[in-house]
Amino acid sequence: MDKDYKTRTFRESDLAGVISLCRLVFGSKTAEKFKKNWHWYSRENPVLRDHKLDSWVVENKGKIIGYINLNPGMIKMGDKNVMIAWGGGLMAHPGHRGKGIGKEMVKRWKEEANICLALGVGDVAYGIESSMGWSNLDMAKAMIRIINPEKFLSYSLKMKKGRLSYLLSRPLGLILAMFFSAKKPGRYLADHTIDELKNFDSRFDVFWDEVSDDLGIAAVRDKEYLDWKYTKNPTRGFRIFAAADKKGRINGYVVITKISSENFNWGRVVEFVASPHDIGTMQALIWKINDYFIEEGCDAIQAYGMKRQHRKMFSKNGFIYSRTMGQRFIVKIDDTKNLPDIRFFKNPDNWFVTAGDSDFTI
Repeated sequence: MDKDYKTRTFRESDLAGVISLCRLVFGSKTAEKFKKNWHWYSRENPVLRDHKLDSWVVENKGKIIGYINLNPGMIKMGDKNVMIAWGGGLMAHPGHRGKGIGKEMVKRWKEEANICLALGVGDVAYGIESSMGWSNLDMAKAMIRIINPEKFLSYSLKMKKGRLSYLLSRPLGLILAMFFSAKKPGRYLADHTIDELKNFDSRFDVFWDEVSDDLGIAAVRDKEYLDWKYTKNPTRGFRIFAAADKKGRINGYVVITKISSENFNWGRVVEFVASPHDIGTMQALIWKINDYFIEEGCDAIQAYGMKRQHRKMFSKNGFIYSRTMGQRFIVKIDDTKNLPDIRFFKNPDNWFVTAGDSDFTI
């Protein structure tokens, strides 16, 4: 990077400059959301109490022209909880590109932690990160269920070249989606109740201890983390539905939200957490997802990642894969102490990731 550029840790006094940079790179709407979310996302994360990470900026003549946001998280790996660094918000001033700013930000990210993760990475950022040794595990696969076929076709025609050709290359998938979209809402299984909750109580800590071994490598989803992420978010509303047995014991839950895009209403499954071996709970939760978004007038539903068995159950309920909507999940690992077998870590089948792990949903 040129000697006229200075890299340093982010200070709160830089916030106005970073917001201006965000506006220039991503537009006013994204910049306003960044402004409203910043304190919640960067200062209220409960993991910050025990694990500090610095975000980084690049300066040129006193002006912020590069930024990367880093936030700590905990992932469960076997019987260990290990700190990792989530990266996001990588941006560089358009007038200063080609100077190595992006690579400098990614380098600082790598120096902050032995395990670095990001979900929902754009083309430019991925080009930089892949050139520096990051791996795309390609496991945040997208699945969609079409509720309104006519609106979906109209929406697809507006997508960039390549998406429509993919849609038309899957006529059987479209026909199946139309068939399933006409199905009447199902009944929930008799041994489950599905209740909407306003927050996460202590039962979710018990549930996480029970279910986490079935999920593989996954972000720690305890009560405190879930409450921070989904009930205290200042810019997006979420609905929480939990499946419980007759004794009130949690067997699974979903977090969902609605997203409007180009006169098209998407329902998004943000979290789908249940044992991949618990067919009854998975089915009850998927029925609830379908029923809710149909009643809310959504045109289609999207879900990301999860385990293979989860996706198989979604397929049985009218969801099809969308290759063009899948999200990159990139990793960089330099932790031989906690990860003696890197091959296990890089196997996508050993991971559990959902849309909620990414800042593209929050």
